[in-house]
Amino acid sequence: MTPVWGHDDIGRVRLFRRHVKLKTPGQFRLFAEGVYHVWLNGEFLGRGPVPHHPDELLYDTYDLPAGDHVVTVLVYVPGVSTLSYVPTGRPGLWSEILVDGEATPGTWKTTGRTGYGSDVPRRTLLLGHVEHLDLAAHPVGWEEPTFNDTTWSTAEPIEPPPYLRPPESRPVPMLRHESVWANHIGTFALTKPPLPLAPGSGTIDKAGVDGTAAYGNDLMDAGWTPTESTDGNVALVYDLGAEHVGEPLLELTSASPGTIDFGFAELLDDHGRPALMMKGGSYANRIETPGGNVNFAGIGYSGIRYLAVMLREFDGPVDVRRVGVRASTLALRFSTPPRSGHADLDCVVELCARTVRVGVQESLIDCPTREQAMYLGDGHLIARWLLRLTGDASHWKRLVRAQFHRPAANGLIRTVVFSAAPVMLLDYNLLGIIGTRDYLAHTGDLNTVRTLLPTACDVYGWFERQLDNDGLLRVDLSSFDRGQVREETYDPALPDGEAHRNLFIDHAGMGWHNVGEPGIDRTGTNTAINALLSMAECALADMGEESTLRRRSERRRSTARAAFYDGILFRDGAGSDQISQQTNVWATLAGWMTPTEAATALEPLFADPSEKVARCGPYFWAYAILALRYAGLESLARREVVRLWQPMLDADATTLWETFNGDAYDSRCHPWSAAPLDLVYSPNSHALTKTPSGSSSRT
Repeated sequence: MTPVWGHDDIGRVRLFRRHVKLKTPGQFRLFAEGVYHVWLNGEFLGRGPVPHHPDELLYDTYDLPAGDHVVTVLVYVPGVSTLSYVPTGRPGLWSEILVDGEATPGTWKTTGRTGYGSDVPRRTLLLGHVEHLDLAAHPVGWEEPTFNDTTWSTAEPIEPPPYLRPPESRPVPMLRHESVWANHIGTFALTKPPLPLAPGSGTIDKAGVDGTAAYGNDLMDAGWTPTESTDGNVALVYDLGAEHVGEPLLELTSASPGTIDFGFAELLDDHGRPALMMKGGSYANRIETPGGNVNFAGIGYSGIRYLAVMLREFDGPVDVRRVGVRASTLALRFSTPPRSGHADLDCVVELCARTVRVGVQESLIDCPTREQAMYLGDGHLIARWLLRLTGDASHWKRLVRAQFHRPAANGLIRTVVFSAAPVMLLDYNLLGIIGTRDYLAHTGDLNTVRTLLPTACDVYGWFERQLDNDGLLRVDLSSFDRGQVREETYDPALPDGEAHRNLFIDHAGMGWHNVGEPGIDRTGTNTAINALLSMAECALADMGEESTLRRRSERRRSTARAAFYDGILFRDGAGSDQISQQTNVWATLAGWMTPTEAATALEPLFADPSEKVARCGPYFWAYAILALRYAGLESLARREVVRLWQPMLDADATTLWETFNGDAYDSRCHPWSAAPLDLVYSPNSHALTKTPSGSSSRT
């Protein structure tokens, strides 16, 4: 075991080395808080740990062949919470090397003199820090077996943290890594000096698209001018040819000292420059070199297609040898989706499949760039598509278990599963129940689901307590405490369930995306959430909690038709004039309309919607396809999917956009947008047959 170092060392990096001789093959097991990278004899093995709850720390295991080895580990301690990490307050590295199940004796050498600066801004409030590496203070080549570590200190053994789980508890497969190299596509002269890189140098706390990043936005104001000359201060732009997820890589040689700002982005701006600032996020690292060779690999990963190498203050030539990304994907075999017989739809489906393969990483990540988090509602959809593409259900099993692991006292669960943020979207709580039922229908894993049912019923219990005398959910969102108290260090009392609650449904009207478009009316008694509640009641009944839930759902159908249905369409709420595709889709899936009624409602809504109608984003099409299929309108679904997704292909997208707009609000690698996959898989695939009432049966 190796030591803990202080929680005050936020943003710190520490390096570890161990020499080991194995007469027979062994295993290397480790856990690090918060991020580790590991090498064997100078060859990169992987990163970790898998995102986890702070009271459930999970080992990773790597196989070691027989022989003399040097194992090296870099540990980065954010010291701050993110959307997929809550610190325990005891950062460190714990490890063991086993042969035949027995731990081998040995010691680790360690140093905190790494050259990485900790006085740096956050990349965003959702992620960790910008990386600043001074190579003059960095032990160059420390990963290599021949490196001399005699001046490093010996790590002292300590007791493992109480939340460390058995090594065999890792719930999902490891990642696969490969280096992908980019092509040079442009050169710009830079007319301004390097900018300060320190906390407070910008307004990183702004979440909006106009928020000024602490670093990235300033870099784009550095006087970029197109040039063919590589003398002086220049920015070299590179294209990977496709979006990848991983850590940026840079190899160069210089004859003099200088400063390198190494940026990475998902798209180019109108001037052909990588967009290094998106929605207040700063996507660049800084490297100070004394001259000589630079072999840099980022610690943090991101979605990347374009890279910028900004060279400043060099006196003499700089040879940029290679620029790229250490790309990571799930170590699973992905099958080719079935062909639809329609070339345009097949191209869309291929784009969807690649996005799932590239984007989800080890934890059903929905946005590997800006958020890097497992969202509850998104995750169940992505897990279904991942199962269809790989046959692997381990990620879905992990989600159904993890979502219920730390419920609030009032029964509600976090929207972002491993997050320090207290956000609880009400619809995502219900989608957690429905997604668990769907997991059961796809896998038949009754043992897992049976253990989760009591907590799922507690989630439903919160909604049950909000029902009026007519059985409708009347929730005044304005009455909720919208405080944003983050769990910066593990607190067993959190979440308390009284923090920020909201009703998402889809982006329309939230103000985060699709700005200026018609929005869903979420005020008063909302139709969509009542439809979803009926679906959740049927899902609980399907999982064995029959009692009176199905009858309650049927009564709500009658009440809802009287309150919200005008004989053709469902309005967004009682007394509301707003019509949305989303509301009528969930009303259909709740069984509130017959197939004929659903066709009458949905066909004009999707074939020729009024400008005042709130329209589905890519995420909500996962439900729209099911509803249109039930209404006998699958051909309409196919036509609209091609029309809506085609602009992504026309814009040379290699992964899916967050919304159909593909504007500056969007990330460009969003697996939640992969709904068209459902059009090429049979509704009965993987044992799920959905009925509009929300029930399901194995086939």
